[in-house]
Amino acid sequence: MKKNIAVIIVVLTLVFSSIWAVGGKKQPFKENSIKNDKEYISNEENIDSVNNEPNIDEESITRYDGNNGIDLAVVFNNVLEKDDKNIVFKVMVNNHKIDLEDIKYAELAKLKLSDGSVVDQGFEWETAGSGHHIFGYLKLPKVFNGNNIIGQNIDSIQLEFEGVGNANKLSFEWTKEVLDIYISRGEGYEN
Repeated sequence: MKKNIAVIIVVLTLVFSSIWAVGGKKQPFKENSIKNDKEYISNEENIDSVNNEPNIDEESITRYDGNNGIDLAVVFNNVLEKDDKNIVFKVMVNNHKIDLEDIKYAELAKLKLSDGSVVDQGFEWETAGSGHHIFGYLKLPKVFNGNNIIGQNIDSIQLEFEGVGNANKLSFEWTKEVLDIYISRGEGYEN
């Protein structure tokens, strides 16, 4: 019963998000949805005066991409919720053409780092939802080949998916300003 309620809530969230994304915006989905990290974080009204730390919400760290009828929204979830072992991305997939349930998202993911490193293995996928609207968490251990993946020397990360349905490569990037928050909150470590 609880699982059914959770699935209903996720589906309703995706439906309302889709309605908002299509009807509530004046510019195209991708261009209007991505905020410039530096602009958002430097805006004085977004600073917590007690901790002098940026107030980050899910919308400000959500990145969007889509093509060929497949739309993805990805949140760099560690900035919102601490996870001691994993880098976590909240992934929402929407389309009206194919069933997204059986796609192996962990096998299609690749994380590119500003230092030229690429991580293309070790991902895990935890899913919710079914059919044409999928919601889940893509997890990657923070340590890969004995080294911390994200540290002070990383200026940006780019998550890519290639082969989600009939979509071309989908890319999602977070820059230094967001990574600094990740590190300052004890999520990242210097290499």
